[in-house]
Amino acid sequence: ILIQLTHITYPDVVIAKSLSSVDGKFFIRSEPGKYLLKFLKEDEMGYSQPLKTLKVKIGSQGVLNRTIRI
Repeated sequence: ILIQLTHITYPDVVIAKSLSSVDGKFFIRSEPGKYLLKFLKEDEMGYSQPLKTLKVKIGSQGVLNRTIRI
């Protein structure tokens, strides 16, 4: 699953990207603040299909490290 971090004000501008591992773990670094986290799955043609969008807050360490289940 492709994971994109975007600014809440500008949701089409991708700030950071990550790929989740098979068990759903991922890691993203960014400046502290509130963001949107978008989960996408690529189809056979290479197009991204949106699965889910969450509001997240990145703390003072600038790291988002989680496990997802969709």
